[in-house]
Amino acid sequence: DYKLALRLAQDYYFIQDAANAKNLLENLNKIDPANDETTLLLADTYAISNQLSKAEAIYRNMLLLSTDEKATHDLIERLANLCDLHVKNKNYEKADSLYNEIPTITKDLDIIKNVFDKQIFMSDALINDLKLDAAEKLLNSLKAKIKNEEQGEVLNNRLLFLGDALIKDKKFENAEGLLDYLKEIVKNDDQ
Repeated sequence: DYKLALRLAQDYYFIQDAANAKNLLENLNKIDPANDETTLLLADTYAISNQLSKAEAIYRNMLLLSTDEKATHDLIERLANLCDLHVKNKNYEKADSLYNEIPTITKDLDIIKNVFDKQIFMSDALINDLKLDAAEKLLNSLKAKIKNEEQGEVLNNRLLFLGDALIKDKKFENAEGLLDYLKEIVKNDDQ
């Protein structure tokens, strides 16, 4: 029975038994490839089992076919969550590419703000992995995008963190440029 098998697959998914969930869901998807619930759960299962390209392909296909605003919103959020997994796997270029794409496919300000928060978090990972040039490039790109005051403060704190890392790495010229930028911000705030 299809419904019973789907329910069992959901139970496997929720107890983090991705292998059994995936096997059941792949079979169910062959039986009824038009069942969005099964297809979405299969993509989510691929995501938790670190098969990110398979998950992304399904999310993108569903996004192309989606006519429902809430479903579209949820799919875009799932793409953003895939970025987090790419960061966790230290696949920063893929994460950055997908993070940068998301604001081009939605006008939802909450999702866009969330993506900027996630990119700021990614800069921490880059700094911790001593990928300072990539962190600097990312943070500099965010300076032009972020308009929210609260996010701007978080961004400026990350720039200070990056400045410290650049000094420790003896990249004084880069650090000086960041510090000049931050001094200008402080000066403008005082006026």
